[in-house]
Parts: sequence; C-alpha cells; structure tokens
Amino acid sequence: MPTKEKEQAVEDLAKRFSESTIMITTDYSGLRVAQMTELRRAMRESGVEFRVIKNSLALMAADSAGKPAMKDVIDGPTGIAFGFGDASEPAKALSDFIRANRSALKIRGAELDGRALTPAEVQQLASLPGKDELIAQLLAQMLSPITGLVGVMNGPVGGLARVLQAHVDNLAQADNSADAGDSAQADDSAEADDSTEADESADAGDSDEADDSAEADDSAEADDSADTDDSAQADDSAEEDDSKQEEE
Repeated sequence: MPTKEKEQAVEDLAKRFSESTIMITTDYSGLRVAQMTELRRAMRESGVEFRVIKNSLALMAADSAGKPAMKDVIDGPTGIAFGFGDASEPAKALSDFIRANRSALKIRGAELDGRALTPAEVQQLASLPGKDELIAQLLAQMLSPITGLVGVMNGPVGGLARVLQAHVDNLAQADNSADAGDSAQADDSAEADDSTEADESADAGDSDEADDSAEADDSAEADDSADTDDSAQADDSAEEDDSKQEEE
C-alpha cells in the first residue's frame, strides 16, 4: 500500500477508534463469504458497524487515537465491531448472532473506557440489560420509595380521618340524646303544670261549694230566726186580745 493511502487509512481508522464507545475484536477466520455478509447485515440492524482490518494499520491507529489497550486484543485475522452508543449493544448483537447461527465467529476481546476486556467480560457485558431497560429499572427503583412513602403518609392521614369522623358521629349522637332528654323534661313539666292547674281548679271548686253551703246555712238560720220572731209576736198579740176580752 502506498504511503499516502496507508496514512489516510490509519487516519480514518484512528478517527473511528476515537468516536467509538466500545470496540470488540473478533476472529472471523472460520466464516465463509455468505456468513460474513449476513454478519455485517445483522450488525447494521443493531446499529453496529463491523469492519475487517489489517493488524498493522489497527496498531498504528491505536497509537494515533490514544487507545493503547486496543493492542492487547488484536491478534490474527481481525474483524472489529464498533459501537457508538450503549456499550452493551454490540456485545449483545455479536453474542446473539453467534448463538442463533451457530457461527464460527470468536470474540477475542474489547476496548472500553481505555482498558482491555477479556472474552468472558464481553459475554458478561452482553448479559447486562440495555440502556432503555436500565433506565426503566432505575426509574422503578426511584419511584418505589416514593410509592412506599405515599402509602405511609396516607396511613396516618386515613387513620386521623376515621378518628375525626368517629368523634363527629359521637358528638351528633350526644346532641340527639340531649335533645331527646330536653323534650322529655318539657313533656314532664307540661304534665306537672296541667296537674297543678287541675288541683287548683278542684280546690277552687271545693271552696266555692263550701262558701255557697255556708251562705245557704246562714240564710236558713236567718229565715228560722225570722219565723220564730214572727210567731212570738203573734202569740203575744193573741194573749193581749184574750186579756182585754176577759176584762170586758
């Protein structure tokens, strides 16, 4: 390769190294052309770019991009999966492709945040939840204490409301009882007043009858006295008349 083209290839590859969040190196030596085509298509659908590179150019690009850890995972025929977002997505895409197609593709390692990862660590990365799933789980964990707090806060509030309602019901019952007592007392008082009036009326009637009886007795005695006086006078007059006749 001419020097100028080589320099341009290294520059392009170094730029790709710098822009990537993760770079997973693979050994593609067991893949046929059709399988390689299917691999590239599957990676594109997952938002991953897969490129076959020359090791010499990759090593120079690693130095140029300040990615020295890449040198630890480059060996033999090398194909690199470049991820530009969630670091777990390229690992998931490669792992799913190998499992679904029983592919001969082998994961050699990866470079993530300036350090080299082993094949086992790449597999662990592939088993992690994706970014969206992690965000959903995080939100669920954040909301869980809030939900619990709302439940705890609603508990005393509900209890207080029930206590207050019971107190109101007790007051209403006490008022009804007091009203009933006042009404009963009023009825008893009215009956007592009626009884008193009846007694007074009876007493007054008896007094009037006694007065009438006394007046009648007095009148009868007066009449008897008058009759007695008239009879005495009549007798005296008769005696005088008889005496005069004898003298004559």
